[in-house]
Amino acid sequence: CAVPLCYYDDEDEDRYTYKLGAMLKHCQTHVALCREHPELTKETILDYYTANTGNLADKTLYLRKDDVSDDLRSNSALKSAYPYNIEFATAEQIEELTNSNDDKALIIHIINPYDGDGQPYCIKLIIDVSKGMLYYYDFQKLKKNTYGHITSDDLKKLSKK
Repeated sequence: CAVPLCYYDDEDEDRYTYKLGAMLKHCQTHVALCREHPELTKETILDYYTANTGNLADKTLYLRKDDVSDDLRSNSALKSAYPYNIEFATAEQIEELTNSNDDKALIIHIINPYDGDGQPYCIKLIIDVSKGMLYYYDFQKLKKNTYGHITSDDLKKLSKK
């Protein structure tokens, strides 16, 4: 499973350590999936995840305010952009959801360049914390010295799943 936790030289571990449990579950799920379905390729595996994840209406998407674009940082804007359950949470709450294997919880993991170091992309993932299933995966091309966030377009794409 070639999904990084962060860009090289990102020394701010607080950006992702609270999500390590969910990321580890995703890696374990991904390895098991590749063993059970060797016919899947890097071109087809995202389609497999999309077809085999649960119903979004049965889940709650938890995210930090820092994870979303500025226009989504109010509860009303967030709920108007996404038709399912969605809540802002702290890093501690997300870690607790992960540690308790909450089968209704989805979390976001964004891999951003460290300190706006000029890397051209960020990677966005939405993961089920209990099973490690990948619900969403995307790249965002970045402008120099900017960071990626979940946008209303990301939430629209996810809700069409």
